[in-house]
Amino acid sequence: MEAILEFGRKIESEISQGRPFPEFHHCPFIGFIGPMRERVGCMLHPEIPLNHKIDYRGLSDYGGLACHTYFCPSNRLLTPVIKRMILQSVDDWYLYGLVITEHRLLTHFFNRVEGRLERPLTEEDALGSERFSEAIREFLSLKSGWPYREPPDSTPCNYFFSDGAYRKPPVVYPDPQQPPSPFHDLFHELTSRFDSTESLRAAEECLSDLIDRIVCAID
Repeated sequence: MEAILEFGRKIESEISQGRPFPEFHHCPFIGFIGPMRERVGCMLHPEIPLNHKIDYRGLSDYGGLACHTYFCPSNRLLTPVIKRMILQSVDDWYLYGLVITEHRLLTHFFNRVEGRLERPLTEEDALGSERFSEAIREFLSLKSGWPYREPPDSTPCNYFFSDGAYRKPPVVYPDPQQPPSPFHDLFHELTSRFDSTESLRAAEECLSDLIDRIVCAID
C-alpha cells in the first residue's frame, strides 16, 4: 500500500501545475488500463488484474465511497441513443474524454439534428454509415479546435460540476445590440467570441453544414 501512495506522490510532483481548474483535484491514479493499456480509467479499481480484487480506491483524495457512487451528469442526462452515437464515432480516448461530459453541448446539437429530421433519433440511426460517423467526429473535434474560442488560449476542458466555480463566458457578438444567433446555445457551450459578422456567419454555416451531413447520412 505504501508503494501505491509513493507512486501517487511521485506523479503529483511530476505533472504540470498549470492546470485548467486549479482548485479541482487531479487524481494521480488515473491511467491507461485494460489488456492493451488503451483505455483511460482508475488504476485503484478492484477489477484491475494486478490489484487482485482488492479495492484501493480509499487511497484516493475523494475516498472510496465517492469513487464508487459518483457518475458525471452525462451518465444520467444523455439519452442512450446519443451515448451510442458517441461511442460508435469516437475511437480517440482524448477526444472522448473532452466531449462526453459536455451533456448540454451534445443535447443541443442532437436536438437540432432531430429538428431537421422532424423525428426523434433512434437506435437504428446510431448504426449509421461511415459518412455519419465522420460528420459526428468532425463536430466533436470542434471541442478542441473551435477557432472562435473565447479567450483564444482558454482550455477546452469542461467543468461539469454544478457549484458554479468555473462558468463559461457569455458569447461575444460583433454588435452587442444584435439578437442572439440561432446557434447561440451551441456557441455558448463552445465558448465563442465573434469579432466580425463574417466570422459569425462562418461559424453558423459550419454547424449547419455538419447537421445537414448527419441528416443526409441517416436518410
